[in-house]
Amino acid sequence: MFLNLCRQKNVFSCAANFSRGKKCIFCGSFKTKRTARGYVRCRKKTCGKQKSLKQLKRELDVLKGFYQGFSVLHRQIQELQFLETLG
Repeated sequence: MFLNLCRQKNVFSCAANFSRGKKCIFCGSFKTKRTARGYVRCRKKTCGKQKSLKQLKRELDVLKGFYQGFSVLHRQIQELQFLETLG
Protein backbone atom coordinates (compact mmCIF):
# COMPACT_ATOMS: atom_id res chain seq x y z
CA MET A 1 0.00 0.00 0.00
CA PHE A 2 2.73 2.48 0.87
CA LEU A 3 4.53 1.77 -2.40
CA ASN A 4 1.90 3.87 -4.17
CA LEU A 5 2.68 6.82 -1.90
CA CYS A 6 6.38 6.86 -2.84
CA ARG A 7 7.21 8.95 -5.85
CA GLN A 8 10.90 8.11 -5.96
CA LYS A 9 12.84 5.63 -8.08
CA ASN A 10 14.09 3.50 -5.21
CA VAL A 11 11.20 1.55 -3.73
CA PHE A 12 12.27 1.92 -0.11
CA SER A 13 13.84 5.36 -0.21
CA CYS A 14 10.80 6.93 1.45
CA ALA A 15 10.32 4.09 3.95
CA ALA A 16 12.49 6.04 6.40
CA ASN A 17 9.80 8.73 6.67
CA PHE A 18 7.20 6.09 7.50
CA SER A 19 9.38 4.29 10.04
CA ARG A 20 10.25 7.56 11.83
CA GLY A 21 6.60 8.54 12.00
CA LYS A 22 7.10 11.59 9.77
CA LYS A 23 4.66 10.52 7.03
CA CYS A 24 1.14 9.07 7.19
CA ILE A 25 1.01 5.51 5.88
CA PHE A 26 -2.62 5.94 4.78
CA CYS A 27 -2.72 9.25 2.90
CA GLY A 28 0.96 10.19 2.46
CA SER A 29 0.69 13.47 4.35
CA PHE A 30 3.62 14.81 6.35
CA LYS A 31 1.19 16.19 8.96
CA THR A 32 1.58 13.57 11.67
CA LYS A 33 2.03 13.49 15.41
CA ARG A 34 3.21 10.81 17.79
CA THR A 35 0.95 9.91 20.67
CA ALA A 36 2.05 9.00 24.18
CA ARG A 37 1.23 5.33 23.50
CA GLY A 38 3.69 5.15 20.59
CA TYR A 39 1.18 5.54 17.79
CA VAL A 40 1.49 7.79 14.77
CA ARG A 41 -1.67 9.77 14.07
CA CYS A 42 -2.44 11.75 10.92
CA ARG A 43 -3.40 15.38 11.62
CA LYS A 44 -5.36 15.83 8.40
CA LYS A 45 -9.07 16.10 9.09
CA THR A 46 -9.95 13.91 6.10
CA CYS A 47 -7.70 11.05 7.27
CA GLY A 48 -7.20 11.10 11.05
CA LYS A 49 -6.12 7.44 11.15
CA GLN A 50 -3.49 6.08 13.48
CA LYS A 51 -1.09 3.14 13.47
CA SER A 52 1.32 1.68 15.99
CA LEU A 53 4.88 2.75 15.17
CA LYS A 54 6.26 -0.57 16.40
CA GLN A 55 3.89 -2.55 14.16
CA LEU A 56 4.61 -0.25 11.22
CA LYS A 57 8.38 -0.81 11.51
CA ARG A 58 7.84 -4.57 11.68
CA GLU A 59 5.64 -4.53 8.55
CA LEU A 60 8.19 -2.44 6.66
CA ASP A 61 10.94 -4.91 7.61
CA VAL A 62 8.84 -7.79 6.29
CA LEU A 63 8.18 -5.94 3.03
CA LYS A 64 11.87 -5.16 2.61
CA GLY A 65 12.75 -8.80 3.22
CA PHE A 66 10.31 -10.03 0.58
CA TYR A 67 11.44 -7.40 -1.91
CA GLN A 68 15.14 -8.14 -1.40
CA GLY A 69 14.47 -11.89 -1.59
CA PHE A 70 12.66 -11.40 -4.88
CA SER A 71 15.56 -9.31 -6.21
CA VAL A 72 18.05 -12.03 -5.34
CA LEU A 73 15.87 -14.71 -6.91
CA HIS A 74 15.42 -12.63 -10.08
CA ARG A 75 19.18 -12.05 -10.32
CA GLN A 76 19.88 -15.79 -9.92
CA ILE A 77 17.41 -16.64 -12.67
CA GLN A 78 19.10 -14.15 -14.99
CA GLU A 79 22.52 -15.65 -14.23
CA LEU A 80 21.24 -19.17 -14.94
CA GLN A 81 19.74 -18.04 -18.25
CA PHE A 82 23.03 -16.37 -19.17
CA LEU A 83 25.00 -19.52 -18.33
CA GLU A 84 22.61 -21.63 -20.42
CA THR A 85 23.24 -19.40 -23.43
CA LEU A 86 27.00 -19.88 -23.02
CA GLY A 87 26.82 -23.64 -22.61
